[in-house]
Amino acid sequence: MQSGWVTNQMKTGLLLLARRDYQINGRRNRLTILAVGISVFLVSSVLALSESFYTKMLDEMKVSDANVLTIAFGSGSNPLNYTYQNLYTENDINLVRQVQDVSSVTGVKGMGIESLVYGGNKRMLASTLKGVSADFFTNFNVGYSGSFPNTDEEVLIGASMASASNLKIGDALVATVKGEKHELRVSGILDRQEEQLFSTFPTEVNQLVAANVSNPLFAGSDYMYLSAIANDTSRLSEISAEIEGKLGEDDDLTAALQNTGLRPLVATRQNVLDMLGTWFGYISLFIYAVAVLIGIICTINIVNIFVITIQEKHRDIAIYKVVGASRRQIKTIYVIQSIAIGLLGTVFGLICGIGLSEAAEHVLGWTGHLSFLSISLPLLIGIGAPVIAGLTASAKTDGVSINILSGGQ
Repeated sequence: MQSGWVTNQMKTGLLLLARRDYQINGRRNRLTILAVGISVFLVSSVLALSESFYTKMLDEMKVSDANVLTIAFGSGSNPLNYTYQNLYTENDINLVRQVQDVSSVTGVKGMGIESLVYGGNKRMLASTLKGVSADFFTNFNVGYSGSFPNTDEEVLIGASMASASNLKIGDALVATVKGEKHELRVSGILDRQEEQLFSTFPTEVNQLVAANVSNPLFAGSDYMYLSAIANDTSRLSEISAEIEGKLGEDDDLTAALQNTGLRPLVATRQNVLDMLGTWFGYISLFIYAVAVLIGIICTINIVNIFVITIQEKHRDIAIYKVVGASRRQIKTIYVIQSIAIGLLGTVFGLICGIGLSEAAEHVLGWTGHLSFLSISLPLLIGIGAPVIAGLTASAKTDGVSINILSGGQ
């Protein structure tokens, strides 16, 4: 009867026993909480910062809208590994226009210039004159002050060119092309493009010197690359394949590319996003592997700490058994302690990890980004590792014999 009463009291007093043991080993438990907190801190801060950096990179992809197509040449399966060749003709532009859901097809020509002089004898750092149509700037949402070149003497210049030379609309230039001097006039200045981490296009626009593609200077020249708009962005892959197939119908182009290893290739901003997604997929796998490793190390350390604690509590455990405590009840004492350690360590680690990442993002100018994974994975490690450790270590209580109370083993 007395034994049954004690057993019932043990069932209701597990929390008190766990609390007492926790307090007795307060210093050791505080160090364990710190270890859990550091593990959670590392995982949560790395995940939060990596996701914010990924978001920052995506925000930087503002060179063009998702529907802009760049049609150049490439040799592999990667659409971003493209190059320019003066091989596209009006026939190719017409072929691209035949593709469904494609509009605003235009091309870009390029011509080397020996010098570009203003103000009598001041030279501009320009070696190429581009031939474009107004649609080219419309496709890329590039605006300009003044007007688009409508005569053979007019050119548009980029903001960096205008700033470095103090040129204004209406000012005169002299370009030397194939030994001949050509009088030019600035008809417009392109809007300054914000520099970006993952594209040279803004720099190219800021340093551009462009004439109308119909300028006689480009007579007999072919297009370096083509630009177009996809009217249905859900079909980007299909449209790209259709364009490449259409250009394959140009026998002259096919002959020019024979034995070069090059072929017509369509690149879009989505290709860049896909590439970044692939890269960060690999990085994420590495981060997850490190997180799992941290969880394993944390679990092993806590198991060792609990095993030491249980070894020091052999007499207490034997007493629990004498008064009728079951194996499960004795194990629960240590599992409760492991849950408390996990919760406290996780809260501490998350606060520090999120706080650090928020501060770093503020300093770097990144947009804060906390995903479900960046919270759930640290929680899983912070709570799961101690609980697993508690369950594993508590099994050691089964081997404690009540004979220890009489001096036996």
